[in-house]
Amino acid sequence: MKRVFWFIGAILAIFFLPWYLTAAIIIAGFLYFSRYYEGILLGLIYDSLYFTGFSGPDIPVWFFGSVVLFLIVYFIRPMIRKDV
Repeated sequence: MKRVFWFIGAILAIFFLPWYLTAAIIIAGFLYFSRYYEGILLGLIYDSLYFTGFSGPDIPVWFFGSVVLFLIVYFIRPMIRKDV
């Protein structure tokens, strides 16, 4: 149930908070929950709402950033938390 509320809060953060607070919420979700696939979806939602190819790089930064962060946390987590 915490995961659902975190996801809803992150969606609200996308709409109402600055990008750096939204990034902190998504990163905290990746670190707190195991296999937080919703973070990838949040990156896709953020890029679909705010991405414009004219104002920067031509890649969806939030989506690829969330995929890379998911993979890093996915492979590093077993080495960090061995007793949980």
